[in-house]
Amino acid sequence: MPLNGYSTGRDITLNINTGAGILRVAGITAFRRKQETTELKIRRLDAVIDHVRFFDGWTGSFTVERRDPTLDRYFNQLEADAYAGITEAETTISETISEQNGAVSQYRYRKVLLKFDDAGEWRGDSNVKMNLAFLATRRMTIA
Repeated sequence: MPLNGYSTGRDITLNINTGAGILRVAGITAFRRKQETTELKIRRLDAVIDHVRFFDGWTGSFTVERRDPTLDRYFNQLEADAYAGITEAETTISETISEQNGAVSQYRYRKVLLKFDDAGEWRGDSNVKMNLAFLATRRMTIA
């Protein structure tokens, strides 16, 4: 539920759906997403400049405080499958946002490639922060 009309981290729910089922990641503390585009400047012969945009998908990341071996096991299995010649199944990310007016916005990221950007640093008396990044072909509105 938004706080004083502003969206907060509690307003979002994320589901990562892999070929093996839902990847349940405990300890997500941050989620970032960004639309990728390429812009092209075209200078016509009449000296007018036009701008064209190409949509290049989405990128993003999750910050995770390690609570269990889920991500280690998931990425180890992907690596083992790749060496065994098994094709990686399509992954999607579903994003549900509770809006301040009570409405719900839902988006689905398609053809997601997950990357284990940082498996974490282990150090005495400290938590282990991990970073999971993604590339997606598209984000589609569901609701």
